[in-house]
Amino acid sequence: MATTLEPDIAASEPQQPRLRGFAILLGFLMCWPVTWAVANADTSGIFSLMTQPISGLIALLLFNIPMRRFMPRYALRQADLIVCFAIMS
Repeated sequence: MATTLEPDIAASEPQQPRLRGFAILLGFLMCWPVTWAVANADTSGIFSLMTQPISGLIALLLFNIPMRRFMPRYALRQADLIVCFAIMS
């Protein structure tokens, strides 16, 4: 005997968008300092190519801490941070 599962979210409730355009814009804006850091790196190699995008992601995370506390509506979500990191990489 098969049973159907009830959905957790009602169809009438609006769902929040998974990705905001602000994240894409922020990712491209963060490309400038990341690209500058990669171009001016003293060493060449895979380590020097991955350090700068991770540093940019850490900067976004540090920026996001007060945003979550004081303006949670404008704080970056996980999907936003993933998109920013993908663009910076």
